Amino acid sequence: MYRLMLVEDEEIICHGLKNKIPWKEVGFEVVGEANDGETALRMIPELWPDAILTDIRMPGLDGIGFIEKLRELGSKAEVVVLSGFDDFEYARKCIAFGVTEYLLKPIKNDVILSTFYQLKCKLDSRYSKDSEFNNIKKKIELTIPVAKGKIIQDILENRLNKEDTDRIHAILDMPFDKTASFGVAVFHISRLMNTKITFDDGSRDCFQRVLENETARLPQYQLLSVLFQKDTYTIVAVWSVHRRQKEDTGRDLCNAIREKLENLPAYTGKILVSVGVGSIFDNIFGLSRSYIQAKNALMQKFYIGLGKVISYTEIQNEPGRTKVQLLDKTIDSNQLVRKIIEYIVSGDMISSEKSVKCYCDTYLGMRRYNPEILFMRVIELVLKLAGALEEQGISFTDVYGEGVDQEIRFLVEEKTIDELREWLIMLANRLIKQSERTEDTYSIDHMIEVVKQYVQKNYNRKITSKELCDIAMVSPSYFSSMFKQKTGYTLMEYVIMVRIQKAKELLAKSDYKIYEVATVVGYDDFRHFSKQFKKLEHISPSKFRKDNEEKLLNRNRL
Repeated sequence: MYRLMLVEDEEIICHGLKNKIPWKEVGFEVVGEANDGETALRMIPELWPDAILTDIRMPGLDGIGFIEKLRELGSKAEVVVLSGFDDFEYARKCIAFGVTEYLLKPIKNDVILSTFYQLKCKLDSRYSKDSEFNNIKKKIELTIPVAKGKIIQDILENRLNKEDTDRIHAILDMPFDKTASFGVAVFHISRLMNTKITFDDGSRDCFQRVLENETARLPQYQLLSVLFQKDTYTIVAVWSVHRRQKEDTGRDLCNAIREKLENLPAYTGKILVSVGVGSIFDNIFGLSRSYIQAKNALMQKFYIGLGKVISYTEIQNEPGRTKVQLLDKTIDSNQLVRKIIEYIVSGDMISSEKSVKCYCDTYLGMRRYNPEILFMRVIELVLKLAGALEEQGISFTDVYGEGVDQEIRFLVEEKTIDELREWLIMLANRLIKQSERTEDTYSIDHMIEVVKQYVQKNYNRKITSKELCDIAMVSPSYFSSMFKQKTGYTLMEYVIMVRIQKAKELLAKSDYKIYEVATVVGYDDFRHFSKQFKKLEHISPSKFRKDNEEKLLNRNRL
């Protein structure tokens, strides 16, 4: 429906126009009425009608004056004039102000309907063209950032010629400025353990707004492009900077952005943002070098720690990382790995831990290694451990399970050398404990009995399958499978069975209310307890208690 406004000083005529003309049949609805031109003008900004039906002779501001002021307001509303005078001068002025139709009173309803039907067709055509134009405009606006992003990406990857400088500045809508410098920062989002985060269009828009808003606080900085690398949870930000700016300002800007990203409502407590900052270069083609520097600086998060801003200039000025000296300088990495295996097989946990620390500090702790090299070195170490221990009859898969490569990848890319070191020490300790087990004392039957006793003592609190497998010190998939095979129950089925058995004892021998029994045996939700009880015993807790009370009463009578 198009919006129609009526301007008529005679109340009876205005009432008739509003209520006796079936406006909806021709696509209009009356949204406002005024009895003079001045009142109508005050209503225009609020109503902003598509069409106006106005009298020409009115007190105060007449129809001609109203139409003139209407156009000054910028309204493109279609105007139909009603007049009791067949006056050429009025008609000429109306045409000059773009009036659609000049109708003489008295006028029949069907003439008005015919006029407004034609007007509706005109509006349909106009809005259709406007819509098409707006769609084209939106498409162009959407492609501009993509094109700019592609140009910036090509510069970062050093795929453009320096002869293209003028063309590049034109495409980026950035006038050539000899006082401008350019720099890059790379933001990496590290997920906290077991945390899932999204990196979709919505989150990217949110991240981009943070970068834009924080950059806007510094008028000497212009954000040229923001590139998202979904697979690696990385954001690349490219700035144009006034040449007189100190690099410390860029570092402070990156730190402010880092804090904002970490404290976004959807990500608070779920992520840590690390930032690598490249140097500032005087030429736009220096961005490729700044990008390499930013990535190299970011790699140092593995050594320096997560959630920090790391400047390439700063790490260049730091003294080199001191290598940890081996106790025996003649031992190479292969000899050290053999020592670790020897200590694990012999059960020497203290020496094993020292050797693992020595290996990490010596062969993984040199900052020149990138994440991929680190990953391959750790995988190599684990494979050597697994192979050697298999020869000793120790199954690495039974101890750790599947997916060790994903765990190592996560530690290398998302965590730090300290956490990787602790993980390797934990792995070595688990292997030692596994190697200590004998057929008599540490058989699978013994492990199952240990877990069952643990459940018997701790049924009244929250217990998870992972917790029980950790107690058994073997992989979750292996132990869960063996537990089911030996007992006929899954781990959680056994926990439920123990809880219900304890509940039966309490229902039969105590005065606890049923909801209190549920809490005592480890259920926070009374309804869930009742459902589990009925599933196992085929009777509700209340009926079970009643039946036991009746049996006790009958025994007493005897």
